[in-house]
Amino acid sequence: MDYVEKYWLNRYFRMKSMSKKTHVPSITATISDMPKSKTNEFVSKTENYALKSIEAAEWIDTLETEVNNLPRDYSKLIRLKYLQRRGDGQTYEDEVIYPKLNISRAKYYQMKKKSLEELGRALFGHEF
Repeated sequence: MDYVEKYWLNRYFRMKSMSKKTHVPSITATISDMPKSKTNEFVSKTENYALKSIEAAEWIDTLETEVNNLPRDYSKLIRLKYLQRRGDGQTYEDEVIYPKLNISRAKYYQMKKKSLEELGRALFGHEF
């Protein structure tokens, strides 16, 4: 449960914004007295920004695919609790979600635990 919350759901909005950002790299020349690398490898800031954006988009796709593969009730709970924000930018509180799902408070917490466990199993092993 902690794994999926810490490494996936709590990072969702940051990764989503990274996947949509268009980074404009600095074009200012730098002068250094450090010798060039012996590997003659070229490091492009533009490439690095593009790769970060692509990796973030792949990360989002992986998470959303696995959420969609959950049973419908579990998927809806995850989306309401972790993947949607209120108008002030915060996520919804549990007390707001379980009435939307038309379930009791006790059933909500049971379902939340099961949905996080299933999502955690599905996402475990994905490398990012």
